[in-house]
Amino acid sequence: MSDKGTVSPKEKEGTEKRGRGRPRKQPQEPSGSPTPKRPRGRPKGSKNKTSNKGKVSRALQKLHCVYQFFKNTDQQNQPSI
Repeated sequence: MSDKGTVSPKEKEGTEKRGRGRPRKQPQEPSGSPTPKRPRGRPKGSKNKTSNKGKVSRALQKLHCVYQFFKNTDQQNQPSI
């Protein structure tokens, strides 16, 4: 028999290794000034804003509809004298 048929698995792949997990990020060349970091989290003045006008009016509309519904049903259920 010849030695050509018995090739080890390491030689079969060649020089290319198969990496496990996430590949490493390639370093980029810095292009001038670095970009400023963006702030994270809630903006500073956002707690003081009170713009719930849309939400409140929507809730009041629903309450008004319910109120009108019960008002009409009470008038229908009362016996006329």
